[in-house]
Amino acid sequence: IVTEDGGRYPCIGNFDLSLAIYADKKPVIDGNLDYGEWDPNTAMHADKEDQIRQIKGWGGTNDVSGSCMLMWDEENLYFAAEVTDNVFTPAPANESQWNGDDIQLGVYYGDTGFLAIGQASATYHEIGLALTEKGPQAWRWLSQDNEIPNGELKDLDLAVVNKGTKTYYEARIPWTTLLKPGQKPTAGQEIAFSYLINDNDGEGRRGWIEYTSGIGETKNTELFSHIKLLK
Repeated sequence: IVTEDGGRYPCIGNFDLSLAIYADKKPVIDGNLDYGEWDPNTAMHADKEDQIRQIKGWGGTNDVSGSCMLMWDEENLYFAAEVTDNVFTPAPANESQWNGDDIQLGVYYGDTGFLAIGQASATYHEIGLALTEKGPQAWRWLSQDNEIPNGELKDLDLAVVNKGTKTYYEARIPWTTLLKPGQKPTAGQEIAFSYLINDNDGEGRRGWIEYTSGIGETKNTELFSHIKLLK
């Protein structure tokens, strides 16, 4: 590990180095993941067997898998994902969105010390993104400290495009739907983040594949990844 002041430390082990880079070039929210806009080197992957939950007989990455990327600026958090799924099933256009093919995001913004001192918490923003039977839709199931009403989220830009076994997601999520009044994101801060991909092959939800835990089996921000806002 090389620190900002030039220090070098030999280490052996697995480290979460997830980053949200600054959006110098604002992405066009159209479901086309232009790598002139997004940096694939920052992708967070859900493509391993040990990330599978409740799916029996997972057939590998062509069955269900995916990756996502985050960017940010002072006004918005940007999200992009590419999902591989051998059978695409549109999600219900209601609070049962998770019963179809969709992505669930968990975002916690605040004092990262809150996460470090062992206070398991279910207070975070839980948002679903899907191509439903009625078109692209975002749904909120939880809000941090219960300060924002749950239900369909309309104050964001969302594009979800399905092309056979590939589904592409792009969203511009205003910080105003994630932060308390007066809060502003700044470079170097961390947010806690997790996501999962629900899988329905036409006979109901099979289960999901997740980047990190804390959403599906239990609501717990301690199991989220930490994302550094980089500028």
